[in-house]
Amino acid sequence: MNLNKLLETMPIEQKIGQMFMARGLKFFPDETADMIEKGLIGGMHVRDNDTAEEVKTAQELSPIPMFMATDMESGFCGANFGGTRFGFQMGLGALACEKTAYEFGEAGAREAKAFGVNFVFGPVVDVANEPASPFVNIRAFSSNPAETARLAAAVVRGYQDNGMIVSAKHYPGAGRASVDNHIEPIILECSPDEFSNVELFVYRELIKKAELSGVMSGHIAVRHLDGENIATLSAKITAPLFEMGFKGLLITDSLAMKGIKGSASSEEIFVKALQAGHNIILGDYNLSPREQFNYMFNAVKNGDISEEQVDRSAAKVLAAKNRIFSMNPPLPDKVAIQLAAKGFTTKSVTISGDVAQIEKFRSGRNLIVVAREKLPPAVIGEITMESEDSDISGILNQNFPHCEVAEISDIPSPAEIEQTLDKALDYDFILVVAFAKIHSYKGTADFSNQLLALVRGIRKRIKIFAVIGNPFAARELPESPCRMFIFDQTETGEQALVKVLSGQAEAKGKLPISW
Repeated sequence: MNLNKLLETMPIEQKIGQMFMARGLKFFPDETADMIEKGLIGGMHVRDNDTAEEVKTAQELSPIPMFMATDMESGFCGANFGGTRFGFQMGLGALACEKTAYEFGEAGAREAKAFGVNFVFGPVVDVANEPASPFVNIRAFSSNPAETARLAAAVVRGYQDNGMIVSAKHYPGAGRASVDNHIEPIILECSPDEFSNVELFVYRELIKKAELSGVMSGHIAVRHLDGENIATLSAKITAPLFEMGFKGLLITDSLAMKGIKGSASSEEIFVKALQAGHNIILGDYNLSPREQFNYMFNAVKNGDISEEQVDRSAAKVLAAKNRIFSMNPPLPDKVAIQLAAKGFTTKSVTISGDVAQIEKFRSGRNLIVVAREKLPPAVIGEITMESEDSDISGILNQNFPHCEVAEISDIPSPAEIEQTLDKALDYDFILVVAFAKIHSYKGTADFSNQLLALVRGIRKRIKIFAVIGNPFAARELPESPCRMFIFDQTETGEQALVKVLSGQAEAKGKLPISW
């Protein structure tokens, strides 16, 4: 099917449908299936609980090939995807290798395409220049704009060379913010020059070096461009993107996020997002897809959005689909990708300070304090948070039987603090392993005040402090001779830490941020 010619025969309803991406196959399933069959949904956000068979069935049901999209910030690793989990993008920043960055994109793309997914929400190209950010940190490559652009371009090429549309996010940039965009909008208070030299610089480079196929706008205000609206709803803020020569697809971030909810009514949000120049609206899983489609249809019917704009956007969407559906990359080599992922996580481990402390750790009788996050299982619209099921203490005990392992919560109770202080009196050498995990809606990626109080109490005995997750959390720590940073907050990251501590592997990372 030549999709480029399809536009001539499509009714206006199907053209509008090409501009709508619905949220998950299990929200409003009957209504979603009916709309897909009528060609009124141009894309789907494939979620962790969607299966390859369901994706295939939806694709076959649609008279027009669909975008199937998902987040791939740590590889194609959703719960049902059967793909390979990599560490976060900041591990790429630590290795600073374009070849590795390309292979990261290539591996994710091939696994995604084999599953039926062809559109990636990413990569994250925010510059990590706000240490207190709960939203960016290890999702970003670096705090350096040039490094961010260089590595992001390689990831983008890895995706696009293997049949994926990307949506580099979150335009114009969330890296300056100390808030979670899922909870409230981000406001950039920087000067025009700062904005041009950091946020716009990255997109300018990606447009030049990667033929960027897509961008995702964020619920982000830029006050010197628009005093009232966020980027999702502002042509004034999206304009610089097109002025820099961007010709790809512009998609909104999720309209379910609380960062946009207070900006206008649901219907007004759809209208303003279209008026801001978006080609695709990523809908709200709380609202029925029919209701959301009607917002878009009524905007055209009432003259708020012209049919010419719809034609232009539908043509761009179909041209992009025509391109990717003609690309059939090689099937993924699962074993090779899994080995690459483990190697990537291990090599990206970063050591700062006195490396000789690690050799001392191996030969001494020491205390290991593990501060581990323990979340109750909870599934909410935007994210699944799973309880911690790894066995980091068991892995440490097995590899370092001469050490005592004391496991506490990342928000230790008074009893845990007191017991740990008592244990510490028997040791001159303490290794602390602390998790600084990121989750949407968590509100922070820093260490708790309780943990920091405990650390201050034993600071003179701490020789190595290992941070698993957000490296910025270390800025609040008292000085220690040696610090280690692991950019994978899963069991693979824990295993990488143990391999480096035991001398089985070499840490090759360099810290890609500053504070």
